[in-house]
Amino acid sequence: MWLVNDDGFFSTVQDQDDAGWVYVRGRSETDMETFVTVAGQAAGDGSWEGEVVHTPHRDYAFRVHAPRDVWADYLAAKANDLGYGNFKNHCKEQWTAENRDFKDERLDLLLDAWMLFNHWPENRL
Repeated sequence: MWLVNDDGFFSTVQDQDDAGWVYVRGRSETDMETFVTVAGQAAGDGSWEGEVVHTPHRDYAFRVHAPRDVWADYLAAKANDLGYGNFKNHCKEQWTAENRDFKDERLDLLLDAWMLFNHWPENRL
């Protein structure tokens, strides 16, 4: 599952050895640190402390091993926290305020994705 939100860009896959766990992967360490913070708060009971692992030779350079229910709690928290009317503008404001890494490149990617989906499914590229 790919997820793009104001915390960052994540690719999440099932742990092949334990269906109760997932790997949340990303290309930015700050995205992964933000995920750990927000997911830990969403889990609420303090029983999970995520660790960002650097995997420089993988397609996603950072990953977090998390219980599937922590991932689900994170998704629910993000859905319940949604309070903006324009996603791209919200991300620009938040990422500027946070001085996030690669802010301009992130915003360019959001615009590129919007443009691609704006032309789908008619293939008007």
